[in-house]
Amino acid sequence: LENATNREHLVISGLTDALTGMHNRRYLQKRLNEEIARSRRYNHPLSCLFIDADHFKRVNDLHGHGAGDLVLREISLRVWECLRASDVATRYGGEEFALLLPQTDSEEACKIAERIRLRIAENPITLEQGTALSITVSIGISELDRTHQHADPGKLLLSNADAALYDAKRLGRNRTVRLNRSDD
Repeated sequence: LENATNREHLVISGLTDALTGMHNRRYLQKRLNEEIARSRRYNHPLSCLFIDADHFKRVNDLHGHGAGDLVLREISLRVWECLRASDVATRYGGEEFALLLPQTDSEEACKIAERIRLRIAENPITLEQGTALSITVSIGISELDRTHQHADPGKLLLSNADAALYDAKRLGRNRTVRLNRSDD
């Protein structure tokens, strides 16, 4: 029984980000294929959000990596507060998060993204020494194109959300940008 418990703990820890408690990139890859198959089978939309903390390097440079870790944990908590039980939230890497929103078209994904963006921006994050940091995020949104067969639809969904994220950064940060279907 103890061996089974230890093995389960190893499996879970291998799919979870230790800092934020969110799933990790490996889990995202696994779920991405499942959600794409489900989306196509039932003809339901699937959207993806890429979230990136704006000017995060400054937090680490000015306040230290402990403060950066605290900010990432708080961002992840605020993201969770805005999601539904069926949504998949992952720490993609660094200060970037990737979310899969099953049965959600890009219009509804924009509403969720805005809710997340505002939830993070509305209250400063207080560091252990009492300093309050105003944190904003930029968010890129894409929707799975269920009408065309792509060699790697998961890679396309993620890269489109990432491209939209970079557009949000380029346009001034602290905003959401949706990749238009014609850009797929």
